[in-house]
Amino acid sequence: MMLVKELENLLRDYRNIAITNTKEFDEKYKEYVKEGHYGMAIEDPLVLAISSIVFETWFTKMQGFKFSQIKVKFGYSRVYTTLPRYMNTCLEEVIDYILHLNKEESRYKELLTIITKKDI
Repeated sequence: MMLVKELENLLRDYRNIAITNTKEFDEKYKEYVKEGHYGMAIEDPLVLAISSIVFETWFTKMQGFKFSQIKVKFGYSRVYTTLPRYMNTCLEEVIDYILHLNKEESRYKELLTIITKKDI
C-alpha cells in the first residue's frame, strides 16, 4: 500500500513531465540511447510515466548516463543502463509492481487517472 501512495505522489508532483507512449519516450531520450539499441519496449502508460519521471529527475542527471533497453523478459522488467546495478533495480522493482497490477484493478485505474486528468 505504501508503494501505491508513493507512486500517487510522484505522478501528481511530476505529471507535467510524464510521458505515456514509447514513441514519445524514445524521442525525448534519444540522446541517451546507446548506439545500436532500441530503448523503451514496454507500452504501458504508467510504466512510461514513472520511467520518464525517473529519467528526468534522476538518471539523466548522472554523468555519462546511457541506456540500451527497458523491456520485459520472462515476465519481469529489465533495465539496462550505464548506471550502477542498484539504480536499475530500483526502477525495475517499480515497473514490475505496475506490470503485475491487474489493469482492471481500481488501484491501476486510480494511478492512470492521475496522469490523464488535467485538473488535479
